[in-house]
Amino acid sequence: MTSRRRSDPSTLGARLRRRALTIPSFWLAAALFWTLAPLTGLAVLISDIARRRRLCGLRAWFFLGAYLAINLYGQLLLLGAWIATGFGLAPELRGRWTYWIQRHWAGLLFAIASRLWRLRWTVEGDERVEPAPAIYLVRHASLIDTMVPNRFVTAAHSIPLRCVVKRELLNEPCLDIAGHWIPNHFVDRIPEDSGHELRAIEALAAGLDPGEGLMIYPEGTRFTPGKRARVIASLAASDPPLAAQARALEHTLLPRVGGALALMRGAPEADVVIVGHHGLGGFATLADMLSGALLDRSVHVAFWRYPASALPTDDAARGAWIRERWAELDRWISAREAAEASASARPPATTEPPP
Repeated sequence: MTSRRRSDPSTLGARLRRRALTIPSFWLAAALFWTLAPLTGLAVLISDIARRRRLCGLRAWFFLGAYLAINLYGQLLLLGAWIATGFGLAPELRGRWTYWIQRHWAGLLFAIASRLWRLRWTVEGDERVEPAPAIYLVRHASLIDTMVPNRFVTAAHSIPLRCVVKRELLNEPCLDIAGHWIPNHFVDRIPEDSGHELRAIEALAAGLDPGEGLMIYPEGTRFTPGKRARVIASLAASDPPLAAQARALEHTLLPRVGGALALMRGAPEADVVIVGHHGLGGFATLADMLSGALLDRSVHVAFWRYPASALPTDDAARGAWIRERWAELDRWISAREAAEASASARPPATTEPPP
C-alpha cells in the first residue's frame, strides 16, 4: 500500500492561499512593532539596565524590527521585479534579479546582526570556495549561521546557490516568493513519502548550471544539547553503531545523509565543500541571544574542499565519508574551543616598570 503525500505547497493554489495569510501578517506585525516601538523599546531598555544585560535585549529587539522592515523591503523589490519582467513573462531575467534581491536583503541582515552584536569574522580556506559547481555542506548551530552561505559563498564569490531548506520557511514571504522564482527545494522533514523528497532533491541537482552551487544543512536542524540527546536515544534503539558515532560528536549532530547523497547523485561532477564555523554555537534560540554571550564574539568560518574525482562512488561509502568529514569538523571545533579557553585563562602579559 503506497503512502499518501501531504499536499504540495508549491502548487499555485497552495501558494496563493498561504501568501494571502503570511503577507498581510508580516505587514501587520511590522506596523504594530514600529507603532509601539517607543513603548516597547523603553521597556526593553529598562529591563536590560535592571538585569545588567549589556543591552542584549535591546539589540535583539532592534534586530527583530529590522528583520520585519527588511522583509517588507524585500517584498517590494520582488514586486518590482515581477512587474518589470512583464508580470513574470521573462522568467530568466526575473531569476537573475531575484538572486540579486535575495543577496541584497540577506546582506543587510548580516551587516545589522554583525554590527549589533559586534561580531568579528575571519575566514579560513576562502580560496576553496571556488570553482563551481560545488555542493556546500554547512554546519547548522545558530539562528545567525543561516547567513553564512549567502555572505561567504554567494556575495563573496558570485556563486548563486540552489538551496535545500526546511518547508517551514515557506511561511516567510520573501523566502517563499523568491524561493519559487529560482531553483530551490523546501523539504518536508517528516515526510510521508521520503522517496518523493529525495527524488525532488536529486532533480534540483541534476539541473545545475555551470557556476552554480548546491547548499544543504546535513544535520537537518540547529544543534542543541537536547537535540543531540534525542538523536542518540533514537539511534540507540534503531542503529547502535550510528548511535555510537552520534555520541562521539560533541558540537554537531550526526548528519542525516539522505539529502546530501541525493545532491551527489544528481550532480556527480560537483566537488563537495564542507562549511564549518566556530563562535556561533550555542545561539540556537532567542533566549541564547538575550544571554549576552554572543556579544563581541570572534567568529571563524572555514572551508574544506574535496574534488568529485576523489569521492566514493556508491551511496553507502558516500554516507560513511560524509559522517567521517563531520567527525573531523567536530574535532576542529573542539580544538578551537580548547584554544579559546586556554587563551582566556592565560594571565595578561606584564612588564616591569623602568628603574
